[in-house]
Amino acid sequence: MRQETVAAESGLSLTNDATAVGPHKPSAGRARTIPWPRGRARWLTLAGTIALVGLVLGAAMWRDRGASVATFTCDGPSFDFGKVSPETAASLHHDFRLTNRTGRPIRIVGHRASCGCTTAVPPSAAVAPGEAIIVPVTVNWGSRDGNESSEVVLTTESGGTTSKLTLKTSAFVDNPVLIIPRALEFGDVPPGPSPEQFIEVRRIEPGSLLYVTAITATDPRIKIRRAGGGDHAQQPLEGDAGRFAVSFDSPDESETCRAVIRISTSAAPPMMVTVHAHATSAIRVSPTSVLFDCRDGDDHARHVTVAVSIDTAYDRNDSLEATTKLEGRASPAKIASISRDNAANRRSAVIDLTCDPSAIGITSDELRLTFGRHATTVPITVLGATN
Repeated sequence: MRQETVAAESGLSLTNDATAVGPHKPSAGRARTIPWPRGRARWLTLAGTIALVGLVLGAAMWRDRGASVATFTCDGPSFDFGKVSPETAASLHHDFRLTNRTGRPIRIVGHRASCGCTTAVPPSAAVAPGEAIIVPVTVNWGSRDGNESSEVVLTTESGGTTSKLTLKTSAFVDNPVLIIPRALEFGDVPPGPSPEQFIEVRRIEPGSLLYVTAITATDPRIKIRRAGGGDHAQQPLEGDAGRFAVSFDSPDESETCRAVIRISTSAAPPMMVTVHAHATSAIRVSPTSVLFDCRDGDDHARHVTVAVSIDTAYDRNDSLEATTKLEGRASPAKIASISRDNAANRRSAVIDLTCDPSAIGITSDELRLTFGRHATTVPITVLGATN
């Protein structure tokens, strides 16, 4: 109010237009203007305050961001051993150096290797800010050939926040022996021998002799013979390199087979071929496992129906037998009824299982089904009263 009075008495007009400075004649309908110096100072002060608050908040967010990173800094998280011989590849070693560049202690709470050929021994003690540790990693690729790689994933924790750090190793194994393929997948195999698959053993560089000194499998159900016509099938596995036929003798019960074929030659350390097969019984069930939860008194949780399908092409004259009695004790799961359908070439049954409501604690039982020489089991878990 004081500024407006002074301006009126002096005959000057203070507006946002610099050219409007001069003699002033008041006008009855003219809008009142805001003095420029006062308005400018106000806006400059407000802008400075906003900028200062932004800087403070940004610094706090950056500080929190740095504190939330709970992992180490590794100058070389990937290491390549280069071209190595099979003998050298059997024992490769590298030390990864990790540094804590955060403001909080970091601890390695877990680690996982990508394959069984790789091992790591990270320290478990907390690492203070600014300190460094060594994580030794050992790799065994003596039975491999060509490009190989593996990973070790570290789980770190700091201030309640966990992070992951991956350490990678790689190499080219210059193995003079080539085995194709390195893995055999038979899939589902009914009882009896499976169709044959083939392994080829040969030298990468032709011209020099290669002898197979031994071929063995870790599972006796894996059968191996020399492939080819004539009397090749009767020849011993030891001798010249070549093709070998492999089959899986599936048992009568359902189970998974994971085995390894070990091939020893005159030119390299023993090499491995992995074998995977799933034996499927003549008996098929659904569901493949049963859970009884009797803790809340729900009657529906104490009844489970198991559907059974049987391929009678194996044993047409046999009958299905079912039991839940384990060795030396009775199971809380009972067979209430069995309804059978003896259709041609395929038999089916429906088994109604019930659970004893007075069961206490957790019990692991099984429903065992037999059909002639074939058998399968259905795991049963009973969650009874807690006391």
